[in-house]
Amino acid sequence: MSIAAYYIDDPVDYRKKYSSPSSNFVKQIILADRSKMYPQSSYHSPKIVMSNRKRIWSLYSSSISLLFCSLFLLLLSSNNVESSPMFRKVPSPVYYMLQGSDLELNCVTERIVNVSCFWTRNHKIIPPLPGKYNYAQRSSSGDCSMTISRLEYPADNAQWICQVYPDESEQEPPKTQVIVMVQPNQPNITFDNFTESPIADQVTSISCLSANGNPLPRIEWYLDDINITQYAKEIAKDRTIKSTLRYVFKKKDKGSRLQCISFHQTGQQVVPKILNVQYKPYVTVKEKTYTAYEGKDLEIECHVEANPEANIYWKPRSEKINETKYKVLGNKLLLRNIDYTFDGEEFQCSAQNTIGPSKTESVKLNVLYPPRLVSIDFPRKNITVGDDMQFECTFVGNPAPKIRWCFTDAIHNNLYYPKASDDNPGVLIIRNASYLNEGTD
Repeated sequence: MSIAAYYIDDPVDYRKKYSSPSSNFVKQIILADRSKMYPQSSYHSPKIVMSNRKRIWSLYSSSISLLFCSLFLLLLSSNNVESSPMFRKVPSPVYYMLQGSDLELNCVTERIVNVSCFWTRNHKIIPPLPGKYNYAQRSSSGDCSMTISRLEYPADNAQWICQVYPDESEQEPPKTQVIVMVQPNQPNITFDNFTESPIADQVTSISCLSANGNPLPRIEWYLDDINITQYAKEIAKDRTIKSTLRYVFKKKDKGSRLQCISFHQTGQQVVPKILNVQYKPYVTVKEKTYTAYEGKDLEIECHVEANPEANIYWKPRSEKINETKYKVLGNKLLLRNIDYTFDGEEFQCSAQNTIGPSKTESVKLNVLYPPRLVSIDFPRKNITVGDDMQFECTFVGNPAPKIRWCFTDAIHNNLYYPKASDDNPGVLIIRNASYLNEGTD
């Protein structure tokens, strides 16, 4: 208040300073006390005015104190109003409810008279509807609760707000989010390469689609008991969620169980798939070397593992073996009446299917046969005593034959075994021949 800013020393000056309508309150206070402060006889006396300045200042101080006290009480009262709760009962922030079930939304105010209330759904007023949206019968007493019967999706899947009128608290009205749970359709697994047979050692893309669920489910992937969800990415759109798995399957995964599992508040759904992993052929043979006797038969099997089935091929590594000397029956190589020419030869087994060719496996033949004389240099010679003479012969056989030289002397008819060179036993050298060396080798 500006009352203490002026002290009266001139009536004319007073009327100039307080002539505006906004200062009426100030003029009333001063005029009311003027007769007490300034007696009529001394109204214009400067001495009296100067002597009463202290009373004017005291009045000013009291007024200021009263004003601040009033403002403090007003502020305190305002804080008490705002802090006092408007609602005694409010709904939960979120409700997860099955479609078709009933839900009561509690909303009870502290006021019990002259209350009007209504509910909004996504900021649109929903009036009472018997059998569907049932308002509390005691709304006039502060109970603004509402029961939603037979929850429906998507109609009741919304934000609901309890509105009270009149609302002088300026508090935020209670809100709740109602999630109407709808079980999604059974998930569906599809292979993006239009075949349900992954190829081993290649990236395979497989999708699992779940639709019409609310809220959307969580999808996980399992290979037998191993969680492989880290290799998948999800895309959600509207009421559909699609999880795409990109995974490199191995040959060993053939026959494994791939599962797409949908986790939802209404339950768990599992879609299994038995994997038919395709792969190029793998060929193996039991032995790397096969032994057979000359004149006997030999059968060698080539084991092939492939998906899909593969064609099997046997062929000799050497071109000198004619096709008429062997036969292929399925995965078996048939050799009839084997002769010594097959000894040391190799045959190769391979296979191929629509995925690709296999690696080649080789087998070596070890044909056992008796020694055979290949060549001999054993001339009948007349030599002179003291000369040297050399004899040579070559044998083949399996196992390798041992060569031994012998002769019968013509004088005593005795059998002798002369020693040949260890390095070349097929060569016999007789040095410084004598009449004792005469005879038959």
